[in-house]
Amino acid sequence: MSPLALLHVLLLLCSLLLFSSSTGTAGSPAAAPTAPSPSPTQQSQWRAVDWTNAIGLAGFIHKSTRCLLAADALYLEIVEEIKLFCKNAQLTVSAISVSEVRYRGYAGARFGQHVFGQSPFPWGLFVNASFSIENEQHQFHFYRDPVGHLYPIAKYQWATPIASGESDSASHHNSDPINFMTYNIYHYNEGYSQRMEHIAAQIRSLNADVVALQEVRLSSFQHPGGGGAHGSQIADLATMLPEFHFLYQHAMIEFPRGFMSGVHTEEGVAILTKYPVIATDHLHLSRNFTDREDAHSRVCLGVTVLAEQGPVSVFSLHFPLSQWARTRNVVELRKWLKSFPEPHLLAGDFNMEPHALPILFLNGKRSIGFEEANYSEVYEGVSLEEGWSYNTHHAETRKRIDFVFYSPSLSLLSRQMVGRELAASPENVAAAAEESPKSRIHPSDHRALFCSFAPVSVTTAPLLPKSEL
Repeated sequence: MSPLALLHVLLLLCSLLLFSSSTGTAGSPAAAPTAPSPSPTQQSQWRAVDWTNAIGLAGFIHKSTRCLLAADALYLEIVEEIKLFCKNAQLTVSAISVSEVRYRGYAGARFGQHVFGQSPFPWGLFVNASFSIENEQHQFHFYRDPVGHLYPIAKYQWATPIASGESDSASHHNSDPINFMTYNIYHYNEGYSQRMEHIAAQIRSLNADVVALQEVRLSSFQHPGGGGAHGSQIADLATMLPEFHFLYQHAMIEFPRGFMSGVHTEEGVAILTKYPVIATDHLHLSRNFTDREDAHSRVCLGVTVLAEQGPVSVFSLHFPLSQWARTRNVVELRKWLKSFPEPHLLAGDFNMEPHALPILFLNGKRSIGFEEANYSEVYEGVSLEEGWSYNTHHAETRKRIDFVFYSPSLSLLSRQMVGRELAASPENVAAAAEESPKSRIHPSDHRALFCSFAPVSVTTAPLLPKSEL
């Protein structure tokens, strides 16, 4: 057993000892002495909460078990957080309850140049709450770190089930297009506030219905390059876009100042949607720890939404840098995608160009082993430079590494690249005055890909592609 694996086992054993000595009965949280007295209603709600694996390594290392064990205080904090978020979004909520509190695990963790094994790495708590808005059921997910910070990571509405025997054929004949967008938003890098405002304005102006996002971060410390930005990046963006539901899935956690400091940052993918959610799941892609370019943990988030045209499954993906890993991962991905109802919209930062084997595989032009796929790609068959999306910091974009694949049951109506324009900022004003691009702030180092689709059954002919902005 490697030293890192042995350390993993020892820390988990210590966390179990802590759990058994800190709770009166298995799975029941002990109230902190300073916690406010809960009402009978709150007490009954907490008795229904699933506290499976809620206490563990995070509380042991940071000696902050009072943050994790103060169930009554945590309940009140969660309720207040929901109320605050919904107030900012101008939503009136009722019937708030907390249904689940569990250990939050990571598929991988990085300590400097060292990666912490393949087994799930526990850090903090996952909290699942529900509430009602005008008698419609909504879910709210939080991440609570070991030092007590609470971060919103998802808020969405469950789709209303279709009654038995009720036809949904009318919705399938809705002629309105599905406006879809994918964007690598460059996490907390320079000009963060201006960039997020600009990205939110782009999404709103294009009237996007669903947006796949990559390089989405959640951080407990302030990033100097991002003007001190920290917290939940998807929540920041969702606050500017209250008409959207949002779901975030972490891929990797890092400890830039050492594990014992508790300072951490994580990165993953997210989906914004105006449509209610039918189902959601995610896939952590496998890694080869001997491949230096496969060190980062990668994930694909899948959400089936109930669009006006019927159910659509959308996916946000960020592939690794290693070509060998991408070839292995695309087969894993294809097998997993089969579990979702079609049509599919698969999008993200693929970290490879159109001639790469995984792209040809998804296009149905090549098979890998016994696996095949038959998606179309929105810039398939056009000149290479027409779909260039990276890198906006150069005078011209020179690569196409951002893609949108779609099922045969969808028809592409239009496509366009956006995001080359500058975000409004004092730096851009100064750079323009000096006629120097060096300090100009773009919304991201990637361009966004925006496209519109319709079901084949309601489409007469695709529209001509829009010119690039």
